[in-house]
Amino acid sequence: MFKLSKQQFRKMGFTHFVKIGNKRTVLLSLTECENCGKTIQAPNSLSGHEDDISEYIRCGIIELATLPAEGYYSDNINGEACENCNA
Repeated sequence: MFKLSKQQFRKMGFTHFVKIGNKRTVLLSLTECENCGKTIQAPNSLSGHEDDISEYIRCGIIELATLPAEGYYSDNINGEACENCNA
């Protein structure tokens, strides 16, 4: 179980979490595709466990119903892009 302070969570940059089955969670942050504006995962995420959910909530981490699509760095737009815009 995580025992991090709110400040430590903020430093890590995670703003959201998703339950992904088998008692696992994913901590992540969101960003937008710089081309089309679609919400995507920002770089870096961290696996966790359902036992940590109370800590996430205590620290202000917001639960999402589904895992957003991954973001990619695109040389074409010189920034974060969704899968469709990165193709």
